[in-house]
Amino acid sequence: MPKEERFFTLFDAHATVLVGAAEALRSMLEGGDSMVQHAQSVIALEHEADAITREVLIAVRRTFITPFDRRDIVDLISSMDDAVDQMQQTARAIRLYDVSAFSPEMRSVGSCILQCATLVKQAVPAGRMERIEPGDGRCR
Repeated sequence: MPKEERFFTLFDAHATVLVGAAEALRSMLEGGDSMVQHAQSVIALEHEADAITREVLIAVRRTFITPFDRRDIVDLISSMDDAVDQMQQTARAIRLYDVSAFSPEMRSVGSCILQCATLVKQAVPAGRMERIEPGDGRCR
């Protein structure tokens, strides 16, 4: 993972947006009068996620890091951003087709998406941990 701390701060910020979008999508899939508000939240959070992604990609180009780390950074932020993009597309499709009632299975998918986003948010800080190689004097 990257050696510069700012990348982890940006990963964490994006993971927070990811969870927020997942929460808004899950709430949207509950139906009711606040569906439009939740859809707008998903769309706004997607724009915020895009801004963070741009910031990471610019930082990758301007920061001297090894190509291995560079690819890992791009892959991680792109995957997280793709997830938020899909949530936005779902929210827009729901609004476009004026869907207001969802099956229990669809609501369950919304809960699964939120659980996955929460796991990503919990996993991001693990990237800050320094890798310790066997035999380097620190492993016992």
